[in-house]
Amino acid sequence: MANEIYSRVQIYASEEAVEKVFQMVESIPDSEYGQETKAVVNHFYTEQEIMSGGTNPITEKGVSHDWLFKWVGCKWLSVYVDGEIRIDSGGHVPNGFLVKLWTIASQIDPDCSLECKFTDEFDSEVGASVIKNGIYAESYQILDLESPDSDDENYDSLNEEYYDKIFDTQSNAIISCEEAIETEDFQFPISKVKKIANKKFSMIENCYPF
Repeated sequence: MANEIYSRVQIYASEEAVEKVFQMVESIPDSEYGQETKAVVNHFYTEQEIMSGGTNPITEKGVSHDWLFKWVGCKWLSVYVDGEIRIDSGGHVPNGFLVKLWTIASQIDPDCSLECKFTDEFDSEVGASVIKNGIYAESYQILDLESPDSDDENYDSLNEEYYDKIFDTQSNAIISCEEAIETEDFQFPISKVKKIANKKFSMIENCYPF
């Protein structure tokens, strides 16, 4: 299992909806190192969501892993904008948080969709997630890639080939996710396909955890 997952998020929606999500991310309060997860949770989640388990999962030390796996999908996360929305997360794709971003956009533009391309710190677990039409889909492959040696005389071409493999794997994952969503095939042979909202759109009760 990966220690860290690096995700890049694209939201396809009206300008107002996209701006709303970016503003939410850019306005996450500054926090000390190790407290980023707490800042994200307090900023994005309602009191009802936070207290869903009957007790407050947030302490001085951080946020309960049980709550995080149910609502966020990972052990920790930090979220920022670097030309696009980027998420660094612990151990898993932050699928619950991706749903949260999509929900924010869908409240303004019900036809919005979200794509997330991800890889782990070793460029081994590589894939993508798509949220569209009230359905979440996720697909990935385990790659056996060898990072090219910078001293190799063919480094430029080898490096291009290395990243082309990652790009192609992510692109194919998106195609698979979109096919599962378009056909509403919840047995589609990818990592995860789950209906999360009714058209156009009301969240399904108990759509969490993932």
